[in-house]
This record gives sequence, structure tokens and C-alpha cells, in this order.
Amino acid sequence: SDGDYLVFLEPALPQLLTFYDCEKKIFSHGLNKGQGRDEAISVQTIGVGKSAGEVYASDLATQSVFLLSFNNKIKKVRKDSISIDTRFCEVAYDNELAFFLLVGDEKRFLMKANGQYRKIGENIVIPNISPEGPCTISSEKKRIAWFSVYGDVMEIYDYSDLNNVALVKSHICTLPVFNSSDGSLGFQTKLSVSSVTSDDNYIYALYNERNLEQAAQNRAQVFFSKKVLLFDWNGTPRFIVELDRPIKSITYDKKRNMVLCLGLNNDLEYAVFGFSVDV
Repeated sequence: SDGDYLVFLEPALPQLLTFYDCEKKIFSHGLNKGQGRDEAISVQTIGVGKSAGEVYASDLATQSVFLLSFNNKIKKVRKDSISIDTRFCEVAYDNELAFFLLVGDEKRFLMKANGQYRKIGENIVIPNISPEGPCTISSEKKRIAWFSVYGDVMEIYDYSDLNNVALVKSHICTLPVFNSSDGSLGFQTKLSVSSVTSDDNYIYALYNERNLEQAAQNRAQVFFSKKVLLFDWNGTPRFIVELDRPIKSITYDKKRNMVLCLGLNNDLEYAVFGFSVDV
């Protein structure tokens, strides 16, 4: 959500993104699926882009980030340039400053500032796997948080000084479990955070308590959860929000000061719900 639009990922449709105009209450679509110019193959994550009225969609298959801006009814698509010698799985923006979450690298992020690239953050060394997962950013506090999808692992970095990006907090509670025979992820590996959002006070993490064995038994519900963990930007756990229904993803709506949740209604159709935290 950017306040005026809700954006949904629709991987089964020929246009991968669905836009809901909150004021006019109408739907539109964008970002064609394909291998042509300004087309995406497999979008994994979407979020708020570099500026107001802009969203990003990261295509891991082509290692591209699409930036879509709104000008009345016209959706302009452009690509953000990234370093060609790295692979990323997630991105977060603070205006023109970009953080690409790296895969299989000694560092955690590739930071792009003023057209220059620099790798920052110490990667968590786990044999046979490079930790991957969602991240979120606070432009006001100049901090970025990252969570692992597998196991209970999270980090927060302070980038108020771009020449000295500092680790604020690292929680490593549960690591993935591997099969001794071939090194693959074991069925007892715990899933953790699949969706994260934030405001300038809290980080909201949709927390999954299933393991891979349970996930395999019910793939349709694998990323649904009723539990949202709240941390402050120092990494201190503050609250647990227990929702009245399972949800699949969350986003913070600054305009409404609410966390919006994508879940299923009583008719088992996708719907948007919301909650606010008043402390």
C-alpha cells in the first residue's frame, strides 16, 4: 500500500500486478508477464518504491527490479539498475538509496547510493544455505531490518552514517535443520517470517510456526498465520498480536495509520482487513 493504492501480486494472470484505487474504488492491472522489454517472468516481492506514488516489483528470474509510477491512469514502468556480479532476493528503498538483500555472498546487503555500489553487513554463516527473507526500512530512523524465512533469525542495521553502516541487533534463535545424507533442508526445519512491514515505531513480522513437514501436508495454508510479532527499531520484542483469522501478508498504511492484512473472509475469498496499535 502507498496510501492511495493497494497493490496485489497475481502470478497466475497475464498481468502480474493488480492495483486498487482506494478513492475511486476501481481495479486496474499492470506489468505484463513475459520475456520482452518491461515484462517480468516471476515476481516474488512488491513494495513501496523510491518515491510517493511508486511501487516496486522484484523479478528474481531475471534479477530485475521494476519501478511503476502512477500519473493519473498512466502507469509508467522502468527498471532499476543493479550490479551485474551479484544475486539478490529482496530490495528496500529509502528514496534514491537502495538495499539489495544478497544471496550466496559474504555480505548481507548491496547498498546503492549516488550511483555507487557497496556491500555491507556480515552475512550469517549457515552451512549449505544462504539465509533469505523479507526486509523493511524506516526512512526516519535510518534503519533496515531483515528476517529469515527458515529458522528464527533477524537483524537490524543502522545506516544513518553511510560510511559506517552498523549492526544494531542480531537475533539467532532457531537455525534450519539439514539432512546428513545430502545436505538438503530437513522436514523439521521451522518456517518463520514470510511477510514484514513497519512504521517509524515498530516492525511488524507475520510469524509462521509450522515446520516443512507440516507445510507439505497443507500447501494452500503454508504462509497463513494469525500471529504478528512487534519489535521496536532497537530489536527489542514488544508485543504479540493474535488475530482472529489467518492472514497471508501485511503492509503498513501510513495514510490510515493501520497495518493492512491480506486474508480470507468467511466465504473463503481474499479480502483486506486491518488493525492498529495504540500504545
